[in-house]
Amino acid sequence: MRYREQRYYLGLLSAAALHGAAQQAPQVTQIITEFALRPIEVGRVRVESFVKHHLRRTPLAELAGLPAPLAVSTPEATALDLIAFNTRIGGIHRAAEVIAQMRPAFTAQGLRKALDAEEQTALKQRLGYVLEVLGMQRMAAEVRKSLPERCAVIPLQTHAPNELARCGAVHPWWILDNARLKEQWS
Repeated sequence: MRYREQRYYLGLLSAAALHGAAQQAPQVTQIITEFALRPIEVGRVRVESFVKHHLRRTPLAELAGLPAPLAVSTPEATALDLIAFNTRIGGIHRAAEVIAQMRPAFTAQGLRKALDAEEQTALKQRLGYVLEVLGMQRMAAEVRKSLPERCAVIPLQTHAPNELARCGAVHPWWILDNARLKEQWS
């Protein structure tokens, strides 16, 4: 990446595995970059990239014990990325499972930093709802503080619009739970 002069950080399921969600470790290394890259293969290592235009604002963690310095998103920034890219990692249910496994690594201060760096209100709404469903009330309250007074009503899962007619908006997130996430975690 240094040769390509491209900023990146280890993210999504690869970062989640380093933050305690080892059961979800992917078969590929997932990185977040500012510009699209083709998959990279070096021996048995495969690297997939995901594009995030405001990558420079993302809080990064310094993990001890790694053989070389590596840019890795914080657990809280990883959670936001998992929600943002949920359709590419197995859906909102998978994102919720991974976030639940990273629960011990979350801090209120880390979440505030990640939320300050995030520009999309809809993404914050989805994360807040997921945290509430997972029983992470203190973290959900932090997300709620970052939201504007009025939010648009949005679907939890963007690729399942046919389910919207059967959903009512969940307050205070203004989320249509078209994925029936709450039913799974009840």
